[in-house]
Amino acid sequence: MAARRRHFSTPSTASSSDDDDSDYAYPKEIKRPKSLGNLLYQYAQNTDSTTDLTILVGPNSVPVPGHKSVFIVMSEVFATQLDKQCWNEGISRQDEKMVIRFPEDVGEDSSRAFIKYLYTEEFEPSFVNTRHLSPSEQEHLILEVMALADLYLVKGLLELCDQKLSIRLGQDNCVLIYEHAKRYSAVTSIAHRAYKFFKRNIFILVNDILGPRRKKFDWTADTWRALLQEDYLIFVTEISLFRALLVWKDQDPESRFEDFKELAKFIRYPLMTQSEFSQYVTPSKALDPEDVIDIFVMFSSRESANCSKDVMTRLERFNSTPRRRKIASSSRKLMKYLSSASPEDIIILKEMTYEGIFNMESNDVTILGAGIGKTTLRSPKTSHPKPILCIFGTNCNVENLSILTSKIKNGRTTIVMQGSSNSLKNVEIGVHPIEIEHSAISGDDTFESIDSVSVISIDSDDEYFIPMAPRSDEVGDSSGTSSYDAENHCYYGCLIEGNRNIISNISVSGHSKGIYLNGCDNQFTNAEITDCEVGICVLQYRNRLESVTINNVKTGINLQGHESQLRGIKFVYPLIPDNEVEGAICAVNMMGCGHKIEDVKCQGLEDRNTRWSVDMTLCTSSCSITSCGPGQVTVRGLRNRLVDVKSANCLNVFGAEHTFDLCEANTLVLGPGLRKNCFRFSECRFQSEF
Repeated sequence: MAARRRHFSTPSTASSSDDDDSDYAYPKEIKRPKSLGNLLYQYAQNTDSTTDLTILVGPNSVPVPGHKSVFIVMSEVFATQLDKQCWNEGISRQDEKMVIRFPEDVGEDSSRAFIKYLYTEEFEPSFVNTRHLSPSEQEHLILEVMALADLYLVKGLLELCDQKLSIRLGQDNCVLIYEHAKRYSAVTSIAHRAYKFFKRNIFILVNDILGPRRKKFDWTADTWRALLQEDYLIFVTEISLFRALLVWKDQDPESRFEDFKELAKFIRYPLMTQSEFSQYVTPSKALDPEDVIDIFVMFSSRESANCSKDVMTRLERFNSTPRRRKIASSSRKLMKYLSSASPEDIIILKEMTYEGIFNMESNDVTILGAGIGKTTLRSPKTSHPKPILCIFGTNCNVENLSILTSKIKNGRTTIVMQGSSNSLKNVEIGVHPIEIEHSAISGDDTFESIDSVSVISIDSDDEYFIPMAPRSDEVGDSSGTSSYDAENHCYYGCLIEGNRNIISNISVSGHSKGIYLNGCDNQFTNAEITDCEVGICVLQYRNRLESVTINNVKTGINLQGHESQLRGIKFVYPLIPDNEVEGAICAVNMMGCGHKIEDVKCQGLEDRNTRWSVDMTLCTSSCSITSCGPGQVTVRGLRNRLVDVKSANCLNVFGAEHTFDLCEANTLVLGPGLRKNCFRFSECRFQSEF
């Protein structure tokens, strides 16, 4: 029997033609069969006639049937115990079946989830035994499953639990996750990430403990010991740490008093004021009377420096080094701290201007300014060939500062970040005339936006020059009208290379290319790009751009690579009188495969044959565009899909196998040799077709 063919027509051209070119045969949807593991697991739960193993789970020893062969294949521990019939306290025989007893402190749901993973290699903690779990229940279940995976050496499940805990990591659970997961640190990295998160948020956690509601917390003594031995804890004082430790002791004074006295030795009492020490430490009996007297003597002689050598010697057992990051009080110190930076350093910048060229090669370093317009990195008064700030490393953060350079003819890129998992947030990148006095700059201390204004032009022999010249039909003839002046503007405002970087709240203007993003899995949110030739260049795979506003830019986003996402793009270009010549203008120029573009709003692109909202190149395929317009749209390549695209002027279609749903345009233009029935149109409206 011949396969039934489905016919498609549009409201504008309803056709009943039986030509082969107008028909498409779609295969019936085939449901993917369940895996053998899923079928075997479900069968074992429904009947135990084929099982040769019983697992006793939970505090009530609920029997769960299983197959020895599955357990042996998935775990070396089970292979040793079951295959060789190694009898011990947890293994026995009953009715010709071997019996395993799981630890009683692991719940039934967690044990069943572990067993299911052995069969299916699937683990979904949000839905267990036909019921949905709350976030706290999910965390508890994952930690218990992680304990079983560690006990029976199921490495794949350990890594999966690591990933799921990483997604759920937050202020309310970071200590819990750290305390449970640190025993698995040889296999997973979640304990390190949880402890790092814990340290960076200690100020908030301590405030919650000391707040009006006195939030209860059950940190272990080992967690306190690790925390109090840290040399760098930002935004938290010694008296706050001691008061939180005191609250912890008072929650269970009988069992915690000895630990409290031992932990209190790690508090840095010389950093407290005399009133703080008198009010909280003295009544707590955390210190011996001799120690209390010595510290009071130190307080009384602090101003006069009359403390005896004997007392000073005794006070050396109390650490007096501040728990703060390196504070750069001058440009020279900032250069020194950056050049000698080590992992987990936090370099604090003051409300002042730092002048020079700053380079850093290290990992896990945070550069934290006092705010945009308050902390400024500035290029020297003379022309210098290097960027003002270069960051080479991973897990580095740059936040809350301005980076300004002089407006000179042969300039360079202002900031370069090379590495992975770095972040650039709340940073102003700008240009100022070279004659401006280098003095402290005041400004609005806002952490909500980054205003980056231009940086300088670049020569092709520069090491940071990356040729990304757009096609002639992207940016048009250089003789066209544009506010961009190549001789007096910077080449790149910001150059980011690497994977999993986060760039947020940034605005760039007056560059040849505002931002260059080269890598995979990068996230770019909340940006404003103005007065550039190309706003953002995106290369490689799976990058995500969201909430970007682009003003007066010839090519807004140059999107290359594969499987990247654009969402919430607003493109605005000023209207130019008809008697003036302009080059080609394009909101999004894309090439590659699998891109997803959603919610692109364009303004100023109407009724111009040289202006596109989206322009695809010949090599584009399997991309989707949703809610875009108005502006001319050109589709090329294979198997692209457009939904709710409102092209004010013209929809140009080339290539093959495209799908159009709910699209509108004044004119539909098909490429040479193409007919409308070569594509799939659904509920589309076109005033004219060529």
